[in-house]
Amino acid sequence: MTEHVFARIAPYGRSMTVVDEAGGETPCKGFLQPVNTLDYDGVALFQAPGMTSQPEYLLLAPPEAIRPGVKAETVRCGGAVYEILGVQGIFCGETLTHWEGVLRRKGGGT
Repeated sequence: MTEHVFARIAPYGRSMTVVDEAGGETPCKGFLQPVNTLDYDGVALFQAPGMTSQPEYLLLAPPEAIRPGVKAETVRCGGAVYEILGVQGIFCGETLTHWEGVLRRKGGGT
């Protein structure tokens, strides 16, 4: 029942690539959005990541986006590169359903 939970919403995500410390690249579909949306008007919520001055972004990525035992370092999405500040696997029982993390756009704001 919990298998492929993320696959149900992935078609609505953005194309991105997760790059790990070993130089491995995992293309996938995921989601990026500003972490603190309370400081922004409604228009900013619908802009592509990196198009606002928001310094941190929430990442939702499929289970296969990050390889076990290898540190994920960056995410490339929409022509921008984001540094992974922290990422954690989200489980339903013992099944990894997806990854959630906080990213910062490399090179600062827009």
